[in-house]
Amino acid sequence: MEIRFDHVSKRYGDKTVLSGLDWRVQAGETWRVEGPSGAGKTTLLRLLLGLEHPSAGRIDRPYSVRFAPVFQENRLIPRLSAVQNIALTCDAPDDEICTALAEVGLTADDLAQAAATLSGGMQRRAAIVRALLAPSDFLVLDEPFSGLDTDNIARVLACINRRRASRGLIFVSHERYDAFSGAKCLRLP
Repeated sequence: MEIRFDHVSKRYGDKTVLSGLDWRVQAGETWRVEGPSGAGKTTLLRLLLGLEHPSAGRIDRPYSVRFAPVFQENRLIPRLSAVQNIALTCDAPDDEICTALAEVGLTADDLAQAAATLSGGMQRRAAIVRALLAPSDFLVLDEPFSGLDTDNIARVLACINRRRASRGLIFVSHERYDAFSGAKCLRLP
């Protein structure tokens, strides 16, 4: 499975965010997308996911490709628990969901609460587990570790590495993490 960006450009009005990007992503690869603020990292991910369309150029991806994204916002339904939010996106039984949430440090008490009452870091970890348990070919993570302390980043990285299997991983992060040290790098100007 390959996803190809051929001379992709994206403009918003008079502002060009991406210009003439050529990029190839193979199944199972790990990519880190780097660049300064405003370089188009999130726009690139939105194009990859099909949430935006290029202003010029072409993106070829298999019709059947499935993405599991983690956006910069957690996008949880506030009145539902973390378990209920995750169950909306996957067929995993509740005990598997609870096990995965425990791997990233959420307790049984946390799991009983509405998502709106959880801290930002807890919500972030639930959003990451939701992506990990959703059936997909690629995990697409936009600043996945924002709001997490060092211990929780380590827990989340371990969980990603355990549960990723052979899926591709594309992530935007201002930090470099040893767990993804073999990642290919796409640097945006």
